[in-house]
Amino acid sequence: MPMTFPRDLADLPTRTPGQYPGVFADGSTTRPPGDRTSIRQVNYTYEGLRLDRHGDGFTARFRVRNTGSRAGTETARLYVTLPGRGAAEPGKRLAGSERVTLRPGQARTVGVEVEVEVDADSADHPLSVWDSRADRRATVPGTYRVQVGRSSRDLPLSAAVRLS
Repeated sequence: MPMTFPRDLADLPTRTPGQYPGVFADGSTTRPPGDRTSIRQVNYTYEGLRLDRHGDGFTARFRVRNTGSRAGTETARLYVTLPGRGAAEPGKRLAGSERVTLRPGQARTVGVEVEVEVDADSADHPLSVWDSRADRRATVPGTYRVQVGRSSRDLPLSAAVRLS
């Protein structure tokens, strides 16, 4: 495989803020206070996360309530964190989502199903890792952290589920 190496650090490209949109001046990816996402006229609360085991997976059930003054549609997202994984795996993985449209004051129970079974033809493997010895994807046994909310940065509900 052909490779190149710089002779000097000055030969390397420089990093500018324009090259990395979404990374703020302090180097973080957290939005600064007072940005435009805080001016929503529709607000949602999440409550009552319950995990129901079934077969090789589980269903996460929770309530989403529109506490704002206008009707709106919210996309509830479910993330899982694999047990005992190192730096090679992402901290949390998006495992499912569900859109719900609510009037002001209305609440609805939402269910997001997560399957453990690994389909070799599918690109969706939220609960598995690549096992290079077996040359296939494999589910990691252990306790998974399940988090639910409006985005990866706003996850008010959390629970644990043990999978073998």
